[in-house]
Amino acid sequence: MDAEISEGIFAAYLDKYEMVYTRHYRVSRGKNVDFKIKTPSVVLCDVKEVQDSRSDSGSKIDAYSHIRDDICKLRKKFKNVKPQEPVILVTMNFSSNFFTAFTVAQAMLGDVGFTFTNGKRGEARHLPRGNAAVTKNGNTAISGILVFDAECGN
Repeated sequence: MDAEISEGIFAAYLDKYEMVYTRHYRVSRGKNVDFKIKTPSVVLCDVKEVQDSRSDSGSKIDAYSHIRDDICKLRKKFKNVKPQEPVILVTMNFSSNFFTAFTVAQAMLGDVGFTFTNGKRGEARHLPRGNAAVTKNGNTAISGILVFDAECGN
């Protein structure tokens, strides 16, 4: 699917709620985000898609890998400039598979593990070395991820 289509869907959503925004807002030299939204405060949004692989092998791109890759691409836009506003990755699912909030949490916070003590399983938690894409010390740009459902506009 073309990026302009997903950005158009998101723009229609913003228009529906009469939000003021600027398209293709420049954030650094030669780099821009898709939207600068003005509410009582300012939020920067970049729209990305999760979609099926175009390879001949028929394999699918899973949402976990796709979202992690989108986080990396968005961070690169702010490589030399630390954003002063919150930055949100808006992801739309156009793949043949659905994904859950757990998939998004894993992409952001890393792999999940359990501790076993005396034969009892502890609570699920994100592993300290679980390959997190967003951490307290390592995150310099992304504030969060919004999973946008294009079918119902949520």
